[in-house]
Amino acid sequence: MAEREKPHGASGLPVGNAPTAPTAPTTPTAPTAPTTPTAPTVAELREVNERLLIAGLREQELAAALEAERAQLAAVLAGMADAVLVVDREGRLVRTNTAYTRMFGDADAPLASQDAHGQLFPPDETPQARAGRGEAFRLEFTLTAGDGSLRWFEANG
Repeated sequence: MAEREKPHGASGLPVGNAPTAPTAPTTPTAPTAPTTPTAPTVAELREVNERLLIAGLREQELAAALEAERAQLAAVLAGMADAVLVVDREGRLVRTNTAYTRMFGDADAPLASQDAHGQLFPPDETPQARAGRGEAFRLEFTLTAGDGSLRWFEANG
C-alpha cells in the first residue's frame, strides 16, 4: 500500500499541522466614547405626546375638582353665623367669612384681644398665634368696640 501524502500549504508544511504562534495576553480595551444620542423616532414622539396629553387632561380634572371644593368651602363659610378666621403656620390671615367681617370689621385690621382683666395678650398667646402653631385651645377674650364698649368672644382652635 502506498502512503498518502498530506496536502501542503503555502509554507510547505502539511495543512492541519501548521505551528501555532503563541498568543499574546489580552489587555483590557479602553472604554469607548459615548455615542451621540439619536433623534427620537416618530413612534417615540407620538408615545410621549400621548402621555403628555393624558397628564394634561388629569391636571385639568384635578384643577376642576379643586375649584369645586373651594366654591363649596366658600359657600359653607358664607352661610355660617360664627366668625371664622383661618391663619397659616405663622398666624397670618388666610381667609375669613362674612360673619367675621360683620363682627370684627376689616380682616386685615389687627385684633387687640384682651384677657378678662383687660390686659392685651402677648403676641405669641393671641388666638391667631396659637392657631398658627396648631394648638388645641379654648380662649375667652374681649375686644373694644368702636363705641368703646367691651365685647366678649370665645376662640377655639
